[in-house]
Amino acid sequence: SKGQNALQHFPHCRENCVVHLFATDPTKHCSQCFCVVCDVPASQCAAWPQHCRLKYADPGTQQLRRDARAAALLQAPGGAPTAKTLGTYHTGELYQPDAAMSMGALLRAVTQVWPV
Repeated sequence: SKGQNALQHFPHCRENCVVHLFATDPTKHCSQCFCVVCDVPASQCAAWPQHCRLKYADPGTQQLRRDARAAALLQAPGGAPTAKTLGTYHTGELYQPDAAMSMGALLRAVTQVWPV
């Protein structure tokens, strides 16, 4: 980072922006601001007028994040991954379980020891 505050130069939630203070005008964003719901740069968020005022820690925001991720997985090629398809993913890909999978099922799937 250059300068005294790394948030100015690295991606951050809109509420943590040091270029455009959240309390001043939440609709403004810098080039490093990300939408807390969509996990995309603020400039690419289709619902920015609504999402710009949300804070990460709010339970309502967390529900919107879960809903957005579930919708994105369903729209992805092949649909949402399941425990059965977990082994087919390359190690470099991020695995996100579908909304129906319980945490216990996910832990069993990722800790399964397969015979050699």
